[in-house]
Amino acid sequence: MVAEQTIPELQTSAGGGPPDRAGVPAWLMPALWLFANLALAVAAAWASVQLQREGFNPIGVLSLLVGVVLGLGGVWIARRCEMRRMWVLVTGAVVFGLLAVIGQEYFGYRQYQRELQESFTRDAKRAREILLARSAFSALGDTYDQFVERRAEVNPWWHYALALDAILTAAAAAGATVVGLRTLNRSTQRSL
Repeated sequence: MVAEQTIPELQTSAGGGPPDRAGVPAWLMPALWLFANLALAVAAAWASVQLQREGFNPIGVLSLLVGVVLGLGGVWIARRCEMRRMWVLVTGAVVFGLLAVIGQEYFGYRQYQRELQESFTRDAKRAREILLARSAFSALGDTYDQFVERRAEVNPWWHYALALDAILTAAAAAGATVVGLRTLNRSTQRSL
């Protein structure tokens, strides 16, 4: 039988019991953990798109960085929400890592639409020419599917890059979660 690994009990500086949760019921803590990690994944996805727009996109590095942020941030959130089951936290890190990759794609798509709209409003004559040239597709209201098709036409390796991004982000999130939890366990055991 394998022993269940958990995060050690939180200690307060005043005297040994769990910290005051400001009256938050225990049944609400998993929901807070879920929403806080979702917010972290959305923030990491948005920040990643902003870094990519500024030209910072070394192959794999940004994916690993996002994963590490999600993993260590998830451990910090888990401590605050008193979530202790390692398998839940590692599985959550992988899921939130994949959601961050999906969020990056969504924010990239929205950025594409916003930039296209701005280019149309800046130069009305050029906008009419673009619309006529693209009439075989849809006009400004491109769907996400059409956006993806165009990305794949421009770069046939795009699907592989997306898969690699998802794998690296999820793996880094899971790895950072495990390392963070083990480090936390060791430091807590030393202080006892």
